[in-house]
Amino acid sequence: MHFLSFSFFFFFFFQAEDGIRDAQESRGLGDVYKRQVSEYITQELNTFDIKVSDEESEYVVTKLDANMASIGKKFGKEGGKLKAALVKATPEQVTAFRAELAQTGKITVDGKELAEEDIKIVRTFREGITDYESNTDGQVVVLVDKRKDEGLMDAWRAREFVNRVMQLRKSAGLVVTDKVNVWFETKDEVLANAFASRADQINASVTDTWAAKDLSLIHI
Repeated sequence: MHFLSFSFFFFFFFQAEDGIRDAQESRGLGDVYKRQVSEYITQELNTFDIKVSDEESEYVVTKLDANMASIGKKFGKEGGKLKAALVKATPEQVTAFRAELAQTGKITVDGKELAEEDIKIVRTFREGITDYESNTDGQVVVLVDKRKDEGLMDAWRAREFVNRVMQLRKSAGLVVTDKVNVWFETKDEVLANAFASRADQINASVTDTWAAKDLSLIHI
């Protein structure tokens, strides 16, 4: 039996979503939101490790683009010129523009004042990083660490063992207070040792007595 395990890195970038422009005052609400998102993702994806960060420079390239639906209404034919100026902005200009947006809610481009609704902030995964698979909708960048981690694999195997035990208890019509002896048998030495090494993790959910039929496979 094969088990897959992943470590996720989620990058969220907040732009006064909470309605508070001051970065220090807003940070507390952002932290609450990140914690709630992390808890939801953990439950939905059954993952072990989630890191939510707004430090984007190491993994992410940030650029600007125009929201043509908004700019077109305001500036007509000049919208194309403004879009080109935003797209061509250097990293230093992007940083300066974003700081000004966070502070005042507007920036000046080619002599025209643009508001937050006129601008799109687009994020892409930085090229040359090989340890992660990535995906993005331009606002949120998701990185999946594809490096093999035996400790993480063992924890995943232990979680799957718990899942199988719980399914068997349910199919047998047992209630929480019913106590049974659980024996497992496998010819896979790696699997047997994973269960033994993660005994504390298994014991947190499986209160029944459990053990391998063949202890000769276990070497820890």
